[in-house]
Amino acid sequence: MHDKNNSALMEMNQSNTILDANRKIGTPQYQYMHKKYSEDGYYKFRFPDIAFNQLADDIMNDHFNQGEIEAWRKHKAKAGIGLRIQDSPHTAVQRIAQNENILKLLTDFYGKVAFPFQTLIFPVGTQQHFNSDSAHFSSIPERFMCGVWTALEDIDSTQGPLEFYLRSHKLPIIKNEDIRYEVNDENRDTTTQEIYESEWRKLVRANNLQKELFIAEKGSTLIWEANLLHGGSKQSDFNRTRWSNVTHYYFKDCQYSSYAQQRKQSRILHENT
Repeated sequence: MHDKNNSALMEMNQSNTILDANRKIGTPQYQYMHKKYSEDGYYKFRFPDIAFNQLADDIMNDHFNQGEIEAWRKHKAKAGIGLRIQDSPHTAVQRIAQNENILKLLTDFYGKVAFPFQTLIFPVGTQQHFNSDSAHFSSIPERFMCGVWTALEDIDSTQGPLEFYLRSHKLPIIKNEDIRYEVNDENRDTTTQEIYESEWRKLVRANNLQKELFIAEKGSTLIWEANLLHGGSKQSDFNRTRWSNVTHYYFKDCQYSSYAQQRKQSRILHENT
């Protein structure tokens, strides 16, 4: 068991010095963070921006304010369909994505310069089957991608919190050739992560992996490795929201691809060198 001091490190203070690149490398706290991230496939902390509460409020006030959430409750919630906005140009979303301390931390963890390439805003639970981001956003070399999820409000078990499987990032990455699936012109636009879901379930059962829920306070943040199996748990109270923000990051000097949308593993969709 960890002592109280080590356990306390799982929830960082919002002080910028905690993610200051000039101080963290070599310190016991940084070594603990890096070790836990490498071993478990994720790490939790408080979002390192003193103005975060206002940023979160601005995002919630300025998105999905035209009746979309009420329509979701009536027509989509029970079917497990979520709501999202991708790549919002909103100033608060961009400030979160470009947070200097997050970028420094990821750059140190991976040894390559991190940069955001996608943002997502969720006002309600996704209720999405667990998945590996490697199926959607892969890289050459592999695993140079990660996600950063942040709660924009307090989230409990009734709101469909984020779920993930501890240490599942160490499992093999499931690719099209592993499931004998070939993407072609006819199925490219309709191919989704469903082609991998049965294999992910097999891996979870075979490795006796346990699901964990991220019960989060406003500002709680979780970084996960590219292949960590994660998703959205069932939302039991549709009268409540579950506001969250996700930023996906790549790393420079790699090539970027999507297994779910490519004919062959070597097909390059993005490049940044």
